[in-house]
Amino acid sequence: VQRIAWETFLIGYAAYEDRRNSSTPFTLARLKIMFDGPLVDEDEGDKTTARDIQFELYVAAMLRLGGLTVIDREPPDLAFQFGPELVGVAAKRVTGFTRKAVHKLLKKAAQQIDESGLRGFIAINIDSRFRGLQISDEKQERLTEYTTLLDMVNEPNQQWRMNLRILG
Repeated sequence: VQRIAWETFLIGYAAYEDRRNSSTPFTLARLKIMFDGPLVDEDEGDKTTARDIQFELYVAAMLRLGGLTVIDREPPDLAFQFGPELVGVAAKRVTGFTRKAVHKLLKKAAQQIDESGLRGFIAINIDSRFRGLQISDEKQERLTEYTTLLDMVNEPNQQWRMNLRILG
């Protein structure tokens, strides 16, 4: 809950700072969807739209509060001006933790960047993967789970290293 409150605060503050931007990602419609959804995804079958939008807006907030002008854009999800270049960001939340699901999500993100004609970054949120882990679990068990997940996320990136549009 503390993390959700912190992210919501940052989103609100960035929205205030971005109020003069006509292409802002911090629209009332998006904020309404974010606030109307469940605070957490109860299980894999639940709709995740509210939390997906929260992650997208959180990424936008971090970029905005870092001094960048963030633009709402589809595809990918966001864009920002970096010197003379407009750079895209595809923001994705991992909810299915099979290798196939992770590969499919990252492939979709890379396709969004390709379709945009921009170079860009893939922002991945893996928070929901740790929902089932307990602090009381053995340290080695938690480390193994974490390493397995990072390996799944990093593995498909290898095939896109040759894609010059994917910056990271």
